[in-house]
Amino acid sequence: MAVSWESRLNIIVWLTLAGLCLITYRLFQKSVVEHPIYAAKAESQYEVSRELPSKRGAIYAQDFQLGTTVPIAATEELFDISVVPRNIKDKKEAAAILAKVFELDEQDIFSQIDNEKLYLPPLVRGVNKKKRDEIVEQGFAGLLIERHNQRVYPENSTAAHLLGFVNREGVGNYGLEGYYDEDLIGKAGSVVGEKDTLGRIISTVSEVRPEDGNDLELSIDHNVQYALEEILTKAVEEYEAESGLFILMNPKTGALIAASGSRSFDPNHYSDIPVEETDRYLNPAISNVYEPGSIFKPLIMSAAIDYGKVEPGTEETFGKDVYVQGYRISTAEDKAFGTETMTQVLENSDNVGMVWVAGKMSNEELYNKLVAYGFDSKSGIELSGETLGYLLGLDNWHDINRATMSFGQGISATPLQLMRAWSAMINGGKLVRPYVVQRIIGQRGVAVEVEPEINEGVISEETSAKIREMLESVVVKGHGKLAAVKGYRIGGKTGTAQIASPNGGYLEGEFIHSFMGFFPANDPEYLLLVKLDKPKTKEFSASTASPTFAKMATYILNYFQVPQAGETE
Repeated sequence: MAVSWESRLNIIVWLTLAGLCLITYRLFQKSVVEHPIYAAKAESQYEVSRELPSKRGAIYAQDFQLGTTVPIAATEELFDISVVPRNIKDKKEAAAILAKVFELDEQDIFSQIDNEKLYLPPLVRGVNKKKRDEIVEQGFAGLLIERHNQRVYPENSTAAHLLGFVNREGVGNYGLEGYYDEDLIGKAGSVVGEKDTLGRIISTVSEVRPEDGNDLELSIDHNVQYALEEILTKAVEEYEAESGLFILMNPKTGALIAASGSRSFDPNHYSDIPVEETDRYLNPAISNVYEPGSIFKPLIMSAAIDYGKVEPGTEETFGKDVYVQGYRISTAEDKAFGTETMTQVLENSDNVGMVWVAGKMSNEELYNKLVAYGFDSKSGIELSGETLGYLLGLDNWHDINRATMSFGQGISATPLQLMRAWSAMINGGKLVRPYVVQRIIGQRGVAVEVEPEINEGVISEETSAKIREMLESVVVKGHGKLAAVKGYRIGGKTGTAQIASPNGGYLEGEFIHSFMGFFPANDPEYLLLVKLDKPKTKEFSASTASPTFAKMATYILNYFQVPQAGETE
């Protein structure tokens, strides 16, 4: 049946009305309901958000001679230089300019830019502002310069173990850079701006400015640090040691003045260190533990004096060996020293005499004194990577344990733990927390002073005075003679320590040589440890660590202009 024209017209009208309704609905949906979505999409096409990096805080060391501070870690504004080959009109001229400014091969540069590419990797990286300005002045169409911040260490490997380094992602690793990473890094900002068709920001919509990191001012003196590192390097070479370290500290406050290990690195080029040698990043003063040997003896002697068990003049006769629970313990030279005072026991570094001294105390007495000296805890210094030595639990102590500890075996510590204990022993009995940061400075110049942490009562001031006199006698009359500095009162003790084997027992024929000393002996301002690992040319530390100590002490005394106290007899 044929459809009438009226019906066809009605169908057309209804379809038209339906289409108009659908169009009206879609317009309403897009313009009203979905407007925020499309507005955001449109905005994203002409707006861009970029992070504004903060500037990492600097680290400053002291310069006693100038009375000021010097940067030993800083953030430098550097530039990467590249080109957009398609935009270069005269590529030969551009290659000639680049080659001249940056001392590159002109033909090599030309071969890289002789194309129509829109991007090339940087031709030169890490250019300073002076070179950047020079290439801009010589500039040409198509030159592309990208700015970035880079961590730099002006004194290269000096104090590297204290500083650590900043990796490619901008994160601090090891040392101060690792420990104070959050303080140093600051807070990044951001900018939102309108961009052109090439993605460049042409106007700013909003901006949050970055907050630069805090600066650190250290107790380290950079001149002393450099000089002592040089002396250590020469000593390691002269005595054919595998490695060595030194620590210089104020025993009254715990402030580090200088410290370093010989197996170091340049934090500017930290990635040059082979993977198998990355232990060089570790600070041996806080990350390595060892059995200290005879430099531990004065701590045992001070405990016995403080408990009233002996006095410096107490006499006793000793043979060349003694047996404890079936184990033979002998003097280092396997000879008897006969009748000795306690001062002479230290002068002669008599193992047998020290076993007798330790035996005057109960296990609990000696254990409690070692805990008071801090051997059950970390030193607390603000550096990444600190480890803890080993102090046997009191419940497991036997006579042989007390006996071997009396001459520094069967107990282990980091070098800084030993420095901390010695500080308490010679400063009147006050346990200090070693520190290296003495001031944190905000970007508005507000400084936070780091106060020394001092706990009293390890030993009495009277005991401390007695042990100082005994250790001065060790340098004047005993094994420490080569540590003496003419005109100054020096106290200290040698140590030739056996090295524990991973398989039990001790390594045959290999030792750690050390000397711990202080000056002026009557009122110590400086405590210095010198440690040489496995030296080959001399048998005892009296011939290696002691003279190295004397060289370092001579420099320190002269540098800080310490008055002489008369000739040492």
